[in-house]
Amino acid sequence: MLISAFISSKQLRSSFNKAFSKKGSKSGPYADIEEIATPESSAPSSPKVTIIGDIPQQPMKSSASASSAGLCEGDDAADDKVVTELRSELWEKERKLTDIRLEALSSAHQLEQLQEAMTNMQRTVENLKTENDKLKTADVHSADSLSLSTQRDDHRVRVVVCVADLRVFKDEAKPHDFFIGTVRVNGRMDWVMLDSAVSQAFKVYIAKVDPTSSLCLSTDSVFSYSMGHIKRVLGGEAPETQPSRCMSRGPTGITVALKGLKEKCVDSLVFEALIPKPMMQHYISLLLKHRRLILSGPSGTGKTYLASRLAEYLVDRSAREITDGIVITFNMHRQTCKDLQLYLSNLANEIDWETSTSEIPLVVILDDIHDPVSISELVNGALTCKYHKCPYIIGTSNQPVKMTANHGLHLSFRMVTFSNNVEPANGFLTRYLHRKLMESEDEKSLTNEDLIRVLDWVPKLWYHLHTFLEKHSTSDFLIGPCFFLSCPVSVDEFRSWFIDLWNHSIIPYLQEGAKDGVK
Repeated sequence: MLISAFISSKQLRSSFNKAFSKKGSKSGPYADIEEIATPESSAPSSPKVTIIGDIPQQPMKSSASASSAGLCEGDDAADDKVVTELRSELWEKERKLTDIRLEALSSAHQLEQLQEAMTNMQRTVENLKTENDKLKTADVHSADSLSLSTQRDDHRVRVVVCVADLRVFKDEAKPHDFFIGTVRVNGRMDWVMLDSAVSQAFKVYIAKVDPTSSLCLSTDSVFSYSMGHIKRVLGGEAPETQPSRCMSRGPTGITVALKGLKEKCVDSLVFEALIPKPMMQHYISLLLKHRRLILSGPSGTGKTYLASRLAEYLVDRSAREITDGIVITFNMHRQTCKDLQLYLSNLANEIDWETSTSEIPLVVILDDIHDPVSISELVNGALTCKYHKCPYIIGTSNQPVKMTANHGLHLSFRMVTFSNNVEPANGFLTRYLHRKLMESEDEKSLTNEDLIRVLDWVPKLWYHLHTFLEKHSTSDFLIGPCFFLSCPVSVDEFRSWFIDLWNHSIIPYLQEGAKDGVK
């Protein structure tokens, strides 16, 4: 459009130049007038010619020529200005168009570069993916081969906790080793790794045996363990022989020793007796301080068992030579008070005569005391020797002791009352049955949900029976958890065992208890 406008203005200027610059062959005063007035079609109002009659006016000719010359000059200036402006505008638009074309070319070039970069990146990703797949395949093969070699090298090793048997009670049959689980031993395992595995096996075991408090034991309770002929103390210097070398010499197990007297701990005793650590520490503290202790509570709550364990602890602590008479047991159900009085009187005389210590018992157990008050008076009257030279005396009684101001029981004996409603009796049956399940070493039994439900149901049943007797009978007929310790750890065996126990033991006992309560 700009170009066509420019051409039109050029044509206009050319026509004006031709119109006003023509020189005809005619001369005289009429030449110009004839040229302008020739077209008859000229508008009557045209300013170019003015005719008055037949004679043209000379002044009018001069005026018309001057007007035409001025108009031509003004139009030329205006045309030049318009052309200049149009040229400037055209140049500016061409410049902007050029810039736009350059930007478009630059953007197209950048797009091509980006497309090329994306293509290269896609090729790189595909190559990396291919290499990764190859590496995965190689890793799988290597992992499979490593797994196969590891399986060939792995050994499942039994782990047991060994409790020292001082053979104080030779007639008592009790386990020395308690199975707690297994650990894997292979060629890549060092002693630190094995320490961790053994400690973890112990932690899992006590958590299963006592889900409530783990007996207040932990991995810190483990002092050492033995593997073959090598003994490893946790935290000590590692043996030169690697654990796997111990396995190469033949099948062996790991025997764990818990902290005991030498480490000034009671963890080993707590583990064996299944009594929470704080309670065991309390019993020992009372016994060492006062030397005379009576355990009172319902039948079957484990009083006699605890008395035996406390006696063994005192023997171990004394470091005395173990003889047949180091612990003397009087069963007050079979022996009389006179027998006890005579024995204690002779013992007091031997102490006064400063008889050899090895001939004097360290502990005297008075089992099944019917009247704790009278027995305490008997003991105080018979043992007139020096208090610190007297043996430790541990009594058990199914009768509740009523403390009064008229007797001196509280001055000589310390009393520990057992109740089925509180620890240690309350949770003992659960802990015992869970340990029994672990001792079976049967993987199927450990994961048998029916069996686990049965073993969890038995303590609940016992407590319901206890609650019934506590409400409808006297303290003489309360039933303790030891009533159910013979529970088998097999669903098939449990049914026949429970039917027999219920019909021949529990029902008659409940009937007798109810009758006693009515009386």
